Amino acid sequence: MLLLSDVHWDNIHCDRALIKRHLDQAKDRKAVVTCAGDFFCAMQGRWDKRASKSDLRPELQTENYLDALVDQAAEWLLPYKDILGVWGDGNHETGIVKRHETNIADRLCDRMRSMGSQVRHGGYCGWIRLRFTEPGGRHPEDMLLFYHHGAGADPAVTKGQIEQERMAAWLRGADIVHTGHIHQHTYTRTMSVSLSGANKVVIKPIHWIRSGSYIDSYQAGGYHIERNRGPRPMGGWWVKFSVRNHQIVTEVTATD
Repeated sequence: MLLLSDVHWDNIHCDRALIKRHLDQAKDRKAVVTCAGDFFCAMQGRWDKRASKSDLRPELQTENYLDALVDQAAEWLLPYKDILGVWGDGNHETGIVKRHETNIADRLCDRMRSMGSQVRHGGYCGWIRLRFTEPGGRHPEDMLLFYHHGAGADPAVTKGQIEQERMAAWLRGADIVHTGHIHQHTYTRTMSVSLSGANKVVIKPIHWIRSGSYIDSYQAGGYHIERNRGPRPMGGWWVKFSVRNHQIVTEVTATD
């Protein structure tokens, strides 16, 4: 799998060459791609106080701005239609819903499915059940991925660790937890212990993944620099699954 968030694809400062390289790698590996929200930036409408003409891509300078976002994104993603999995909402997409009563992430998924994709629109958070089949037809135990776009302001020191600990207090059953939003790029692994129905002690890892953005905010200047924030690592995470003794082994590595 390739786990992404905060691509901000339509932002003029989005590193489209980088996201294209990662999607091309995913296509070569036949990896499923998920996005935990904010694929769109969608900040350049007339209604948005953050709008700036200098940050509006020339091809989006049109009266039907939101329609153009969906149309152009679908055309750009068309080569990857067969590897798109779940496309969630972020605060940028829900902001459009609140102002205009339309969900551009949902519309993008509808457009992609009309072109043959199996992508599904998710909410701001949700579950993905991962099922595996070994050669010979045996089915190892399912794995559960929980995603949540994320919340809060920029935690420059903790890098989202406090939010992770708060989630750990109420979240149960997830093997992988994927978040984004704060444009940090971190991975930690914790261990859980439980008792099975057969009175067997079960110890397993929980993978906490926070994917970064695809905007070079430091080079862009403005808001990021005015708040004295430094450069951030960009990109997502690869999650590779393999089988050992009929158990799924998970390996998490950063995109290059």
